[in-house]
Amino acid sequence: MFSVLSFNFPSTSPHRPFIYYVYVSIQVWDTGLALEAQQWLEECRAEYPLARSKIYTNVGHNLFIDYPDCSGTDPPTPVTKPVSSWYNEGNDYDYDSNSCPNGCDNYTQQVWANTEKVGCGIKYCEEATTNRGTTYQNVWIVACNYSPRGNIVREKPYITGDPCSQCPPGKLCRNGLC
Repeated sequence: MFSVLSFNFPSTSPHRPFIYYVYVSIQVWDTGLALEAQQWLEECRAEYPLARSKIYTNVGHNLFIDYPDCSGTDPPTPVTKPVSSWYNEGNDYDYDSNSCPNGCDNYTQQVWANTEKVGCGIKYCEEATTNRGTTYQNVWIVACNYSPRGNIVREKPYITGDPCSQCPPGKLCRNGLC
């Protein structure tokens, strides 16, 4: 069985691919957020958690469901598949209208400029259910928690412009991120 403690997610976040704008915070791995994601996944719920974080007051979530390949219950290969899937939702994102025709909440949460911490979990479930009664059989579920959360109504996930041109006082620019 895999868990957040035995499965090697990167210690520095892969959640910031190719995003260099006026102010984008560096995301760091947060064990508390990861443990909360893992605890949620232990229930094999194929939906976002309804309960609030016990650690932070403002947490966003991304969820990914994947069917195993022919080899059985091996985790998604590579483990970056969920991150790439969420990021690819951005292909439909229109910055000017701040919208996506097919939905892209996972993308905007992932790239939200003010989000500084991320923690993820992964779980294989023989049966996973939703509150609406949908059931998934033999799936991997990956959940990531983000703090502070993104997807704030009528706000854009980032401001375009020169990288690091508006880093807050006390934050240094490293590799185009504040």
